[in-house]
Amino acid sequence: MIRVLVAAQSDLERAGLEALLTGRGHVPVGGGSASLADARRRVEETTPQVVLALVERGADPPRL
Repeated sequence: MIRVLVAAQSDLERAGLEALLTGRGHVPVGGGSASLADARRRVEETTPQVVLALVERGADPPRL
């Protein structure tokens, strides 16, 4: 199984992405983060294989 960390500032957006991933039970989500700083910390703690980050259009890509 692939471990995924979802990062999005909005609780609603984060919950929606997590629901899409876990809806069929094939992708375990190892948690969510509301900020890039929190996502960095969680990456170090949980070592996910994939980080799914929702960023604003026109924003610089996140650097984890």
